[in-house]
Amino acid sequence: MYPERPNVEEFINLVDKLADVQDELNKIDYEYSKKVANNVRSAINRGAKTRELDCVKVLGNNEEEQKVLDGLQQQIFDRKKATRMLWGKIEAWKAQKELYRTDSYHQVTGKPDKSFFSDEEN
Repeated sequence: MYPERPNVEEFINLVDKLADVQDELNKIDYEYSKKVANNVRSAINRGAKTRELDCVKVLGNNEEEQKVLDGLQQQIFDRKKATRMLWGKIEAWKAQKELYRTDSYHQVTGKPDKSFFSDEEN
């Protein structure tokens, strides 16, 4: 059985999705950083000490801010997970393309593709 020819449109769609997810990730990451900076700034204005500032960076100044930060952290986590998944699909597509290329060469010539093997095996 010969490998299926890879669909170029599928690859283009994967790359487009990856770009969209990374744009979303950048926007959410920027918003998260801005909120953390605002929380730290307001804590400094209140006269917070260094240890308290470290807590404010993670937890926010109050429960409502903590929920917002947690939500943004979850969105960042989800986008990073989607990015890893899309990269995996892109790598799988590339592997399928390489398999198709090497197998097609073998079908035409009757010999394995030499570029597929390392120099040690040649």
